[in-house]
Amino acid sequence: MLSELKRVIRRVQNGVIEQKRLTGMVLAWNAVCICWGILSFNKTYQFYHVSISTADFLILLQNSWNFGIMILPLTVFLVMRCKQDSLNVQRLLRYGSRSKMLGIQFMESAIYAIYHALAVVLIESIAAYSLTGVWINWNEIGSLFYSQTGAVADAGFLGVAITVGMLYFLKYMIVFGFLDLLFWNPRYMFTVWILLIVLAGTDRLGNTGFYQIFSVSFGGWNSPRSIFTLILGGIVIIGTEYLAGVVKIRKQDIF
Repeated sequence: MLSELKRVIRRVQNGVIEQKRLTGMVLAWNAVCICWGILSFNKTYQFYHVSISTADFLILLQNSWNFGIMILPLTVFLVMRCKQDSLNVQRLLRYGSRSKMLGIQFMESAIYAIYHALAVVLIESIAAYSLTGVWINWNEIGSLFYSQTGAVADAGFLGVAITVGMLYFLKYMIVFGFLDLLFWNPRYMFTVWILLIVLAGTDRLGNTGFYQIFSVSFGGWNSPRSIFTLILGGIVIIGTEYLAGVVKIRKQDIF
């Protein structure tokens, strides 16, 4: 298992190296979008005279516009290019099982999801701290957190960053898992873009949108049970994607 994991990590590294220009463009674009979002939110909340911190920006930037529309589509395109050779006869012969091969694809996607979630949280943290000079101030009455919830919280920045990162990972992984299934049906690859449009559109329905559900809010921070439920729900969705894929590819031609 450990040797297989090392092999998968090496393949991911090779895919990123092969697409190094595109990877650089995606990271640069992410940085531009994040900085633009931070400046926009900062201008808005300066008007209300509340003290905003780096942790606040991590919460605010999870929305469908800043992440789902501006960042996610280009990242999906990058992963699609990096994994374009993830399905071939040589690998099928090596693993001897289609379900195992699909599992390896999901493992690769998980590594990509971890990488991009870390990158987004890191860029957001650096950019926001450069502007505010404050990591977190949720224990102060004049904070944005207090203005949103009417309460203070003795929270640490690292805990907020890890939680936001985990939810970014789940959002990435849900989409990447769907993409892995499409590699077995390349003629339907265009449906991943329809999925992204639908997911962004669901946020227009109120608090039941995809990006709102799989995000930690100011109000939800004081409810660890709800955060745990979100994470568990994301894991169930990813598991369901894998099981559905196993059933679908069992009698399907690889090309």
